[in-house]
Amino acid sequence: MAGAGQLQTTPGQQGQKDRRRPDREKYREAAANRQVRLHEAAWDECIRRELAAAEAARAQKVAAGRGDSYEFSVQYATSFGQELYMVGSCEELGSWTLSRKVHMAWTDGNIWRAKLKIPLERGVIEYKYIVAQEDNCQWESGYNHRVECCTGGATLADSWGQG
Repeated sequence: MAGAGQLQTTPGQQGQKDRRRPDREKYREAAANRQVRLHEAAWDECIRRELAAAEAARAQKVAAGRGDSYEFSVQYATSFGQELYMVGSCEELGSWTLSRKVHMAWTDGNIWRAKLKIPLERGVIEYKYIVAQEDNCQWESGYNHRVECCTGGATLADSWGQG
């Protein structure tokens, strides 16, 4: 007999609760399996990205070992926190991909410089300078700068916006 405030369950109600228990266990197991599959998929994606990054780094290292030396420079007065980069039409200049832009080093007189080895077979390459602060990038206006790859490389002194 049930005490005051307690409901008495009938044998039919008890049977329903017993039937739900395996369903709950199946649900919990399915949810846990789904969680495992999600983690495995995320891990596989991490590995895929790491392998792709390693391959790109290897290719860049191989390309950096050959070619003639080019020194690019441009005068530009930046504000605090800004950096200059360049991006261009060849692999060494990031193939116009911002995430692969080439960082330039500041020198006295607000001259920004970058030295790269570019293989002769690249032919004519085009490039632009970019000023960036955190995730904000401002591309240089005007036409692209152009240089024809030659034996011995080159030193290029560009003017901002005068491509």
